[in-house]
Amino acid sequence: MKKMFLTMIILLCIFSCGRVYAYDVYEHENNDSYEKAQPVYSGYEVIGKINERDDSDYYKFKAEDNGKLTVTLKHTYGDTDWRIYVYMYVNGKYEEVQYKKVCSTDSEVYTLPFVGVVKGYTYYINVESGYFAEKYNLLFDFQKNEYIEREFNDYYDEATDVNVGTYEGIINWSANLSSDCDYYRFIAPNNGKLKIKFLHNYADCDWTITYFMYYDGKYEEIQEKRIESVDSEIIELPYIGVVKNSKYYIKIQNHYSSGYSYKLVVDFEPSEYIEKEFNDSFVTANPIENNQKYYGIIGKEAYSYLNDVDYYIYNAVVDGAIKMEFEHDYSSGEIVLDVFVYDDYTYKPIDSYEVELDSRTKVERYYYDIKKGKNYYFKIKGDYYCGSEKYSIKIFNKNVGKYADQVITAMDKEKSLEEIKFGKLKFNTDGVKNNEIGLKWKKVSGAKWYVIYGNECGKGKKFKYIKSVNKLKCKIKKINGTKLKKAKNYKFTCLAIDEFGSVLSAAKTIHVSTSGGKLGNIKEVNLTNINNKKLNMKTGGTYTVKYKLNKPKKKIIADHRGVRFESSNSKIAKVDAKKGKITAVKKGSCKIFVYTQNGCYRVISLKIE
Repeated sequence: MKKMFLTMIILLCIFSCGRVYAYDVYEHENNDSYEKAQPVYSGYEVIGKINERDDSDYYKFKAEDNGKLTVTLKHTYGDTDWRIYVYMYVNGKYEEVQYKKVCSTDSEVYTLPFVGVVKGYTYYINVESGYFAEKYNLLFDFQKNEYIEREFNDYYDEATDVNVGTYEGIINWSANLSSDCDYYRFIAPNNGKLKIKFLHNYADCDWTITYFMYYDGKYEEIQEKRIESVDSEIIELPYIGVVKNSKYYIKIQNHYSSGYSYKLVVDFEPSEYIEKEFNDSFVTANPIENNQKYYGIIGKEAYSYLNDVDYYIYNAVVDGAIKMEFEHDYSSGEIVLDVFVYDDYTYKPIDSYEVELDSRTKVERYYYDIKKGKNYYFKIKGDYYCGSEKYSIKIFNKNVGKYADQVITAMDKEKSLEEIKFGKLKFNTDGVKNNEIGLKWKKVSGAKWYVIYGNECGKGKKFKYIKSVNKLKCKIKKINGTKLKKAKNYKFTCLAIDEFGSVLSAAKTIHVSTSGGKLGNIKEVNLTNINNKKLNMKTGGTYTVKYKLNKPKKKIIADHRGVRFESSNSKIAKVDAKKGKITAVKKGSCKIFVYTQNGCYRVISLKIE
């Protein structure tokens, strides 16, 4: 009864956990074949002996869970060499999983590379010696682990399934030196980005990691990365864009070495804004949305995929223009950006532009005469020298307004346009000299630059281009190459231009006289019947603004245009442009601008109740 109780305690210690202290067991002869193999368990330390030169010992381990089986050989230094084989019984055959030769001069305690085992399968360990019959000890250790490579995973249909997490694997070659490779399968839970880090021991061996996608009944290579033994021990592989429910395979190979372990850190980031392979033609182009940045990778190190090409399709939502923003990492080689429009059943080229990856990392291109409803294609292709180049692409489709020449033509003909307002730019003078006129204005939201036009005042005198600036003031000394003259009347306007080249706002023309003669300019306009530049009115009411001009003494003011009035929102309040009579339309707030011909102004804050 005591013996039975003691035996139960020992067995409980052995089976209750994946790793236990060694429990000595003697080898049972004759265990010289698969059929006669001696059962072993985690924590067993078998004391064995090779009785003669041709003798060999077999042990069998049945995996109760998925995990890692590690075998350690203890031998006497200098006695003999050892050969240790690990087999897996699968599909009615004993398939070799691992072979390791332990030399007589190796460490007396030699731990073999681990083997990833699969629950329910039986593994056989075969021990052979060299020229002499010697004693040995074998220590067996098992650790339960779902994040472990499981042999045989050396082809697509045998791949180890992976999810987000850290997986450990090993490359084990067979006795005849046929190379091992490991396959892992990732099934995308959503559209997004598959990111993998590869961890290896410095200077062990070189590695090659290849991505495949099961696509249209084939395993299509997406990307390949070669890792040198002296590279960083933690390598972040280029990500790949994945499609929901699609299958992706990661193949791990090393070069000319066996028994080296590695780790795969698998991560997934859901996103609709990732390039999705295979988008290598007009037909398979990835659709993209307006004003949304998308991320992709072009090119790779595998020679079979150097000519990677990515296509995107955009269906224009408005007439007007398109701005393409392309960003990339600083690198070598070139990427070619081609743009097409599908028109009359033909892909017609619009633009082709070469991006040098060792220059600026952001490129902006503009395309005009864009038609709503048409499909536009953006093709991205790397040259021979591209590695795995990350990039982003963003398409901004906008209904553009009038261009500068259209607005200036209207102003020359004294026609009114919605774009011509005083209140946006508040364009006025900033100092006047004999041969120089200073101009200043307010910032307009969305403006990339400002364009100044001007000329002498007079009938038939059309506006001429003077300069473009990105500041809020400038000095004018010449117009069309001719210096300004003293005591002369000039007219100017300023256009706020957006990134597409269209006019956001145009200033009301100002008329200015240079100094040095009898001509002068209004210094100031003051409101005489409004306190603190604030006015309260009731809906339907009217009020006429009164003002007084501060004019220079003994100077003549050339009369080009009298004082004018403008409302910032005519839906709230209307104002007579010449007489200054305000009509309260509805409840709300707005501004009333009072301005002179040379740009002096006052702003009234109007509140209607």
